[in-house]
Amino acid sequence: MTQPPAIVSVAIPGLDRLDDLGVWYHVICAVVFTIAGLIVGYFIWRKGNMQTLDAESEIRRTADELARLQQDLQVEEDGLG
Repeated sequence: MTQPPAIVSVAIPGLDRLDDLGVWYHVICAVVFTIAGLIVGYFIWRKGNMQTLDAESEIRRTADELARLQQDLQVEEDGLG
């Protein structure tokens, strides 16, 4: 692995010790990024799921309201005719 630029080594102490890890550096990075991706993906999925539940409940409320309006119209038609 190549040495990081001097400014990075000063800004992030201990970065030069990553050369000693060898292959384990890549394994650790893969595991960390996989876990981070799963966590972010979970929150994205949860937000989408909540939006779906909101839409389904809105559809149910609208269906109930339409049924009540239909009954009201039927009562008015019966009263007129």
